[in-house]
Amino acid sequence: MASDLRLEGKVALVTGAASGIGLACCERFKREGSSVIGLDINAAETDACELFRQLDVTDLAAQQALVTDAVTQFGRIDIFSSWPQMMPPLSLARRWPWTAATPRDIPTAWWS
Repeated sequence: MASDLRLEGKVALVTGAASGIGLACCERFKREGSSVIGLDINAAETDACELFRQLDVTDLAAQQALVTDAVTQFGRIDIFSSWPQMMPPLSLARRWPWTAATPRDIPTAWWS
């Protein structure tokens, strides 16, 4: 049904695409008809992304190279969904160095 493909012809770039909310966004965007470009610091094997790149979102040169490749392959980027996150397992939460999450989470969300 055409109404199920609300994002048909759109190109989505999703950070944090290897798992969690980022992966769920990739899957939903694909179901809605979008071409999906995923990136994550962790490797992933997913059918939800037409292009997946393992990279650290704090690496500006790697980000720029991915965007260049994406625009070359898809012509544009219509949607940007940013979900980079570092969280400890609950068993480690009390001992987790919370400042370790700051370089990826807050600045990436702010500057992306």
